[in-house]
This record gives sequence, C-alpha cells and structure tokens, in this order.
Amino acid sequence: MTVVNLNVILDSFYALLVSELGGNINDSYDYRTIPDKVNRSLTIMYMGGKPIGKVTGGGFNYLNVAIILGAQHDKSETSLRSAYRDLNDMETTLLNFFDGHTSVYWHKIQVPYESARPRAFVEIPETQFAEIPVRLLLR
Repeated sequence: MTVVNLNVILDSFYALLVSELGGNINDSYDYRTIPDKVNRSLTIMYMGGKPIGKVTGGGFNYLNVAIILGAQHDKSETSLRSAYRDLNDMETTLLNFFDGHTSVYWHKIQVPYESARPRAFVEIPETQFAEIPVRLLLR
C-alpha cells in the first residue's frame, strides 16, 4: 500500500477551501495561527486521525482537520452583526461544497460535530471566530 504524505493531502484540502471561498476571504493560512487584524480569514489545522493502517468493519482511514474562520468588527452592534453574518456565509459556502465532494485523496468530507462560535480572544477582541471540525475519509 502506498502512503501519501499528510502534507500533500492537507495542501490539497487547503487549496480547495481557498478556491471555494474565493473572494469571501482576505487572507488564509495552512498552519495553526490566529491572525490579527485580518477580516474574513481562513486557517486550517491538522488535528490527528488514522491516516494509515488496517481498518475493519467497513471503516475508513481519516484525517481530522479544524477550519477556523475569522471576521473583524469595530465593536458596534451593526459591525458585530455583520461579522457574524460573514462567518455564517463562509460556513454555509463550505458546508454546501462539502456535500458530495470527492478527490483523489478522500471519498467523503464529513462534519462530525457542530461548529462553534467561541468567545473572542482577550488580545484581539474585535475578531469573531467560527470553528468547523472536518473529517476527511481517505481512499
């Protein structure tokens, strides 16, 4: 069995997300970081999984990835509402895209848990985040 490097799979997934979100994001990162002062940002983080090895009972090898979306506001009610709506729009775009999408590396993209809207970080209170857990079921 040939094992594809994890970075190759993650790079492919990252490029796909950036392409799908297109003009809806201003900056993106393929590593764990929390951008400061960037409106409509995308970050992905590999969270572990079972990329290789024997799987029985109809299961699949998989990678868990966290998608972090960010949106800025100026603390006004209108701006905060707009930031949350931006997050919702970006998440909706991705969820609709994931439905039925396959690639040479994975045959299904699952969202195994609910997305979350954590509190803003003390250091950057003008940024709201959305966290979307994703599982790539590998071929």
